[in-house]
Amino acid sequence: MAKKTIQPQSVKTLLLVPLDQAKERVYRQLDKGKEILNIEIKNEEELRQAKAKHSSWHGYTEELLKQLSNTDQIARKFAGGFAAVAVWARTPPLHEEINDFRKIVQRNLERLASVYDQLELFPAAPPEAPKEEESASHATSSRSERVTINNYGTIYNPQIQQGTTNSSQEITGTQADIAALLDQLTEAVEKMSLTLPEEVARQVRQDLLVLVGEARSNAARKEWWQLSADGLKKAATDIGEIGKPVIELVSKIMPLLIAISNAK
Repeated sequence: MAKKTIQPQSVKTLLLVPLDQAKERVYRQLDKGKEILNIEIKNEEELRQAKAKHSSWHGYTEELLKQLSNTDQIARKFAGGFAAVAVWARTPPLHEEINDFRKIVQRNLERLASVYDQLELFPAAPPEAPKEEESASHATSSRSERVTINNYGTIYNPQIQQGTTNSSQEITGTQADIAALLDQLTEAVEKMSLTLPEEVARQVRQDLLVLVGEARSNAARKEWWQLSADGLKKAATDIGEIGKPVIELVSKIMPLLIAISNAK
């Protein structure tokens, strides 16, 4: 008698952060991705730099999406399959390379816009569910009022739709200083990541996500942000000169976080 095959039960995807926070974080990446799409490219060096920015943005976005839920389903919707690569029998003209690059960025933006629209389909995890990655967060609040993706439509800043403004307007004193420094740190880490091996760059992005999330939390956990800050500083120290801005910024943020913790 043939044995009955038991299909493994699939894990239901649940959001680990509130829907409004998830949408805000994805919106910010749409905003930054549109900036990359609109970069003016006039020569091969500018194209190389634009590709590097896109690679960093893509890696950060994929890692961020993994932090939003208890499975990789949302991240896979963005990552999709491998993009088709044109095989040239000759060296293509620069304008064709630029056009191909913009098409890739455009496809990634369309996928991310689709993810944004589908976030509301995923229920939130119950309070007792594990939330090891809940602390991951966007670096700073979204800046633009809307992002228009060609062939997709216009997505409006969820913060503005909810009647809120940039979070730096809602915080004062030390917290406002931290918000500004986090913005600078994100830019510095993105630049540093471009020179790191992929595995190291992935860990650096993870440390950044955790540090930023804890720094913006109302109940920051010192053991979490301390570990992430130390990881960023070590990676920056190992790489040398290009890592100095990261070391300096982390060194400025840590005393401010300690001050906030002591004040509570």
